[in-house]
Amino acid sequence: LTFIRRTADQSAWLKKVQAKGSSLGEAPDQIRNDYEIVLAAVRQDAASLWFAGRELCTASTFIQEVATAMSWHGAFELAQQGASLSQLLGNVRKPVDVKLALILAAHANSPDFAVMALSAAAVQKAGGEEKAAAVAPLAWADSKFGAQGSLELKRALSELLKGLPRDAVKRAMGSAVLPNLNISLELLHLHSKAVERNTLGRIGHLLSFGWLGNQKWAGLSFNSPGEFAMALFAEHAAELSSLG
Repeated sequence: LTFIRRTADQSAWLKKVQAKGSSLGEAPDQIRNDYEIVLAAVRQDAASLWFAGRELCTASTFIQEVATAMSWHGAFELAQQGASLSQLLGNVRKPVDVKLALILAAHANSPDFAVMALSAAAVQKAGGEEKAAAVAPLAWADSKFGAQGSLELKRALSELLKGLPRDAVKRAMGSAVLPNLNISLELLHLHSKAVERNTLGRIGHLLSFGWLGNQKWAGLSFNSPGEFAMALFAEHAAELSSLG
């Protein structure tokens, strides 16, 4: 037998999500990356997967168990074998299914399946908050694909957010998206081309005074696209400078 010693806080969160999975949305990052707690939340309410931490979603054993909990039987095994995932498209029946689909696409190195999942009817009909929530797993998956499929994924992102109000697009601008320069720039472009282009033109001046140089962005959300743009420049200063 293996006994796991849990803190009082972990035990409290475990009981909370077992009663109401969506409570995970109120949890700190440490809890959102706790294997047992997040899995219990997903088993109680599959939509809780929206709140699972990025680090946890890279763990193969966790994704395998989540796929089973969400009735995607054998999906992870297909991804591991490098088989075509198109047969899984019928499993994207609810908006949260797109997060699992994007994670599986990343594990299988299949940008084509990521694009197909984003185009699923359940995702296209989702509300603005759910579409915005899909951007972070999309950015993570895209970073795993490298140059492969980036253009198609940017197009899929544009289609996903097309017609949404600015506030909905702004909600997608979180710290989890920042590591992916292409997706982040596309978000700024979608929000407001002129305003964000001007903002990006000014932040180099702020950086030269050290205002941004040592900032840490993990776990942050941003109050405005300008704030997100400044954080993006701090994260990718060398790459952005090389773009001219």
